Amino acid sequence: MPNKNKNIEVEIKAEIKTPIKNLEEKILEHGSYVNTQTQKDIYFNHPSRDFAQTDEALRIRKTNNKTYLTYKGTKLDKVSKSREEIETPISNYSKHKKILTKLGFKPVEEIKKTRKKYKINQYKILIDKIDELGTYIEIETETTPNQYKKSLEGAKKHIKKLGFTEKDYIQKSYLEMKLEKTEQ
Repeated sequence: MPNKNKNIEVEIKAEIKTPIKNLEEKILEHGSYVNTQTQKDIYFNHPSRDFAQTDEALRIRKTNNKTYLTYKGTKLDKVSKSREEIETPISNYSKHKKILTKLGFKPVEEIKKTRKKYKINQYKILIDKIDELGTYIEIETETTPNQYKKSLEGAKKHIKKLGFTEKDYIQKSYLEMKLEKTEQ
C-alpha cells in the first residue's frame, strides 16, 4: 500500500518493440525480478463529469490475491504519466463495483494484463502484456510533491539505460489506448 506521504506516482511508459528477453536481461543487469501478476482493471466514469475530459481515472484492480480501489488525478506534465494517485485495498471486488454503479458511476472498460515486476532502487520496472494492445514497459515510483521533478529525472535515467528515448514515451493510459482502438 502506498505511503500516505507519497501520493504522486511518477510514471514513464513506452511500447516494447524489441525482444522481451533482451530487455529483461538489461533490467537484471541493474535490478532484480520481483513477481508476475495477472491484473484485471475496471474503469468507471463519474455520473456528472467526464473523466476523459478532466483527465482523471477511477478503477478497481484485481490482482492474483489483492483488490484495490484507485483514483488518479490529472497528469502533471506533458512528457510522463505522472499524477496524484490515491489507492486503498478493498476486500470484495464485486460488492465495491456494485456500490459504485449504485452511486451512478458507469463502468467504461475492462483492461486485462499480465505484469512482470522488477525493481531498480526505489523504481518499479513493469513489463505489461495487455490483451488486445501489445507489450509495454513502465518505470514508476511513488514520491512527494516536492520530490516529483527529481524522481521524474531518475525515471528518465533508468528508461534511457534500457534503450528508450523521450520520443518513445507514451502519455496515454491503457484505457485511452483501448478506447481508441475500439472506436476504429
